Amino acid sequence: MTYNGYTNYETWLVQLWFSNDESCLLHWEEQAERAVRDSIDPAGSLARDMEEGVRDLMAESNLEGLLADLLSSAVSEVNWAEIANHYVEGVHAEV
Repeated sequence: MTYNGYTNYETWLVQLWFSNDESCLLHWEEQAERAVRDSIDPAGSLARDMEEGVRDLMAESNLEGLLADLLSSAVSEVNWAEIANHYVEGVHAEV
């Protein structure tokens, strides 16, 4: 089952937040450009960076118990490669 053209709700939601926050959007566009320039597997590298960034935010929030488990479960459902591919394709489209 898909959600608004994405793998699932969680993937769509992360992409929505990434693209609707200007500083976040600029950050991931810059990271995509760096990954395309410096990496053999730009989408894979960017996907790992995205997931790590979100997990770092989770750690900073100091959530525990039920809320931490629910959030971790949702983050595990995100198709990071799908989101990263979107940004990498944007870099290739600019060339």
